[in-house]
Amino acid sequence: MEAGSPEVRSWSAWALGEIGLFEGVNPLARALEAERNPTVRRAIGGALKKLRLEPTRDHVSTVIRRLRPPPTGNERTQLIVQNLASLEWPLEKEAIVELRKRLQQTDPDYFRAYMQWLRRKPSIESALLDRKKVYSDFE
Repeated sequence: MEAGSPEVRSWSAWALGEIGLFEGVNPLARALEAERNPTVRRAIGGALKKLRLEPTRDHVSTVIRRLRPPPTGNERTQLIVQNLASLEWPLEKEAIVELRKRLQQTDPDYFRAYMQWLRRKPSIESALLDRKKVYSDFE
């Protein structure tokens, strides 16, 4: 986020917020500290609020979309993720651990994204219950 015109930096921050990957929080936070342009700072701040599910409210469909595991085009990876979704922790702990190992062997990059999503999932689920964070069409 350090290079490019202010417009490129603003749109980059916006895009990171829209994509919704929690791994964007640290680079955005560092960029916010270094950024001097007020327009870019606002864009970075907005992206950080979205990624952290802070007081800006998201539509319920956006939050539900974030509850889905990261997308992948790899059919083997998709199958493993589907199998993981059908299991319940801690009742089926051994099966979950085994499938996660297989996922890591099959697609290490996806495994990292999946585990980041999994760590963030409880906060996303709790956001669905907080009317300060989520709104619906019926409000």
